[in-house]
Amino acid sequence: MGPQEGRWRIAVTMLEVKEVLRLWLRGVPKKGIATQRGLDPKTVRRQIELAQECGLSRQAGEEALSEELLVRLAEKLRPPMSHPRGEGWQRCEESGPSSRATWNGG
Repeated sequence: MGPQEGRWRIAVTMLEVKEVLRLWLRGVPKKGIATQRGLDPKTVRRQIELAQECGLSRQAGEEALSEELLVRLAEKLRPPMSHPRGEGWQRCEESGPSSRATWNGG
């Protein structure tokens, strides 16, 4: 999988999470959301619980699904790195986009 494909998958996933939250804010039960979206009920529950930790509540309505809330939620949903990146990665990051494009085959 190339770097663009990885970004696309993350974006689609956040769109799916946003839809789960919209349905929940509209009063759809968690099991109903899971069935409707083809997800495990535990996944739906986890996404909603993390969104609540970020400050989302049903009373706030769909207007509460701000970009800021979704960014905080994405950080919580991101799986932890298995190991820290090394000095080589840091040098590449510091050298800018042209180096990253070279390393990524672009």
